[in-house]
Parts: sequence; C-alpha cells; structure tokens
Amino acid sequence: NINQRIGEDVKAAVDKTTWMGLGLIRAVAEIVLFSNQLMNIAGGGLIAMAAVGYALYGAKVMHRTTAPMKKLTDRHQGYEADLREAIMDVSDNADQIALLGGGGVNADSLREKFARAIDNSWKLAEQHKNFTKVKTIYDEVSKFVPFVISAPFVLDHTMSVGEMFQAKDAFTHVLGSLNWVVDGQPFLKEVEATTNRVNELNDMLATPKNNVHPQQNAPAA
Repeated sequence: NINQRIGEDVKAAVDKTTWMGLGLIRAVAEIVLFSNQLMNIAGGGLIAMAAVGYALYGAKVMHRTTAPMKKLTDRHQGYEADLREAIMDVSDNADQIALLGGGGVNADSLREKFARAIDNSWKLAEQHKNFTKVKTIYDEVSKFVPFVISAPFVLDHTMSVGEMFQAKDAFTHVLGSLNWVVDGQPFLKEVEATTNRVNELNDMLATPKNNVHPQQNAPAA
C-alpha cells in the first residue's frame, strides 16, 4: 500500500530525527555536569579530553563498520515492498491465474522475490553481528583508559587512589554520554535511508507534471 508506506516513512523520519536531537541534548547536559566534576581532580582535564577523543575514534570506527548497512536497509525496504506487491497481485488475480494455468510462473516469481528479501536480511543481520563484536571490544577497552591516564598522577602522588576511582566514574559517565553517536550508528544508517526516501518523495511531488503527451494538450479540430 503506497499510502501506508509513505505514512510510515514520514513518521519514522520524524521520530528518529527527534530521538537523535533529544539524545544530543541529553549528552551535552551530562558532559557539562561530569566534566565539571573532572576539573576538580588532578589530571581531570586530560581525562575529559581522553573521553572525547576515545568517543570520536569509536564513532569513526563504528561508522566504517556500519557503512554497508545503509545500502542494505534501502534494499531491505525495496525487496519487502516488491514481495508485498507481488503477493497482493496474486491474491487479487487468483481466479485469472488459475484459469490461465499461471500458478507455476507466479509461484516461481514469489519464490525469487522471497529469496532475495531473505538473502538481504541475512546480510543485514551479519552487519549487525559485526557491529556488536566491534562495539564489545570498544566497551572493554574503555574500562582501562581512565586507569592508564590516571596512573602517572597516582604515582607522583598528585592524585589519590580514591580520586582515581572518582575520575574513572566521571570518565565512564562522560563517555557514556558521548556514546549515543557510537551506539546509534546502525540507527543513524536507518535514519539516513528513511530520510533519503522521504526526500525522494518530496522531489517527485515538487517536479512539475510536464510529462503529458503533446496530443493531449492539442485543441480539438
């Protein structure tokens, strides 16, 4: 149903864009709050910069990891739409298909469209699995970053062990606030794919209707 599809795409584009905006606002608020906490600790500024740098590096890595998802998401929507349309056509014309003996041809066509959709879904699932593996490594490494940065300050006695763990907690909160752009990379690919479809629809609606055959506009003789 083309009307349903348009409505779903517009709603998804608005909802997902809103989610991104709210995530950004929440991230900025938490960064300001816990960065102030870090500034009261020796080496806190360095730890805050490390959190920002680590998050930016993670976002870059995740962006590359999830890059194929956009094209696969576009194909996923298209293949599903083709399959739904084919099923509706067969359902609407079942009597004519049976009368003309075209069941085998239509069955082969449906199998082909179904196989294509399933194959793309498996590829998309594989990309999500790759993202999960890379994200797990990213999360595990992040647990050691504040301790590595704090160690020199603890060794020269400018930071106590208690302050080191306080800095670690603040680092975790700051990094967690920044991680919305890391964790959300698959989501961002869906947003991009959905937004592109909405923009394509908008361009189609904005295009003047000048495809009418000249003879249709010709005055009657």
